[in-house]
Amino acid sequence: MSHSRIPVRYAKAFFSLGQEKNLLDIFRKDMETIAQTCCIKEFKYMLDSPILSTSEKNKAFTKIFSESVSQNTIAFLTLLIKKKRETFLPDVARDFIDLYKKHKGIKSVLFTSAFPIDASIREQITKTVKETHDSKIELHENVNNEIIGGFILKVDDQQWDASVSKKLKQAERELKQK
Repeated sequence: MSHSRIPVRYAKAFFSLGQEKNLLDIFRKDMETIAQTCCIKEFKYMLDSPILSTSEKNKAFTKIFSESVSQNTIAFLTLLIKKKRETFLPDVARDFIDLYKKHKGIKSVLFTSAFPIDASIREQITKTVKETHDSKIELHENVNNEIIGGFILKVDDQQWDASVSKKLKQAERELKQK
């Protein structure tokens, strides 16, 4: 994760453009597409490559994204490449999405359980978190059999760990102290 101010500045500038042109929802979808693409190993190599020229990277970006993102986003990507800031693209996308969620009052919720959950549990989690935090939520699910049972609920930066593995670790610590 980059701690540089560069990605934040570019994300804010693109966010402002989205507000100005009333295209925030489109830009968010574009940035999600870009963020997913940035997870591809070969794409990361291209971003960081000192061998590829600016024009080669620009052609590659245009070819990769021309059918999946808006022309405004293509123009933004071209600007990043021209300014030699393309290595910051994953962070710019993440920061833009964070700005969008904050602006729309959307909380990111990660529900981790040992087994996949069914629709009724998913609905109950969504309802409870919406009421508790008085906001829209974006629920992501994760299955991790290492927690053995129970769940871990993370809402933005807050986390509630009601997993069996945590309780076992607590019991182990208490037994060692005696």
